[in-house]
Amino acid sequence: MSALPATPQPEARFSLSSATIHDLDAIVQLEKAAYPLPWSRNNFLEIIGQQGSNCGNYAVQLLWFQPYAHAKKILYGYFVALLGIDEVHLLNLAVHPQYQHQGCARLLLQHLCNHAHQHHAQHLWLEVRQSSTRTQSIYNRFGFQTIAIRKNYYPTSTGGREHAIVMCLDLSQPKTTL
Repeated sequence: MSALPATPQPEARFSLSSATIHDLDAIVQLEKAAYPLPWSRNNFLEIIGQQGSNCGNYAVQLLWFQPYAHAKKILYGYFVALLGIDEVHLLNLAVHPQYQHQGCARLLLQHLCNHAHQHHAQHLWLEVRQSSTRTQSIYNRFGFQTIAIRKNYYPTSTGGREHAIVMCLDLSQPKTTL
């Protein structure tokens, strides 16, 4: 993958779309670049196949970047969420390491909040690794509150377990812009 200019060109643009099976290779490649213990191809295949179905109302949304008109789009990030009756659970959010620190996570979170509002959700829930203080900071700046700790929730690359921080965003309250 070639490096992009540090500053997007004036004609560059971001777009968001629902994932399809055709996006699977790009999603799996990004997942492997972003996480030491990535989700499997089959995890994504099952979830993408269940988007909007009765057996799991999943949303898989992709953040694409197109550096200039007629250029191939590049997958910068995505989120996977489970839509409930009056809540949404963020299961996975990833931004390719090469494109972090550019506001992509904030764009994805804002899109997720808009998606949650469309589904009349009152709360947005997530878990984040206790060791991932940078990610916790992103969620805190976005307005998430720490609710609890799930002990030994995540596997580690050394075969151990790591606690998860449970966080929640109250979508019923007006949000200030970042």
